[in-house]
Amino acid sequence: NNPVKAPAINPPPVVSAAPVAGTNAAAAHAQYVRQQIEKLQALSWNNDVQSRDAILSELKNNPDKTIRAAALEAAIQYDDRSVVPSLQEIAAQTQDPEEKAGILEAIDYINLPSLSEYLAAHPNSAPGSAPGRSPSHAHTQSPDSGQ
Repeated sequence: NNPVKAPAINPPPVVSAAPVAGTNAAAAHAQYVRQQIEKLQALSWNNDVQSRDAILSELKNNPDKTIRAAALEAAIQYDDRSVVPSLQEIAAQTQDPEEKAGILEAIDYINLPSLSEYLAAHPNSAPGSAPGRSPSHAHTQSPDSGQ
């Protein structure tokens, strides 16, 4: 009487432990930042008060510096001087000198005359010589950027 041996059971595979909670939180935060930036970019193309106010709210209230920077860029791309009073208020409340300088530069840029405004004010000027803001500020490079 030969007893039948049970087949050897392979030990269960070793599964690596879940990543540390901090890593999960960092990945979730990075995804949140990307989503907020995409949302702000989309809002900047809208021409409505709700989009403008959502952009300015992110700039004023979001604790993430990257999102605030994206909100500032969206405010510039919104291309409406109605954002200036809110930007001035936000600049006055901003403690970070670098962020404050960025907001003030944005205000200066937004307040520049458009080409149409410049030509209306200077009817005898040649179109190529007009100072002022270009239609797509975010997609231009400064001549001294070396690129």
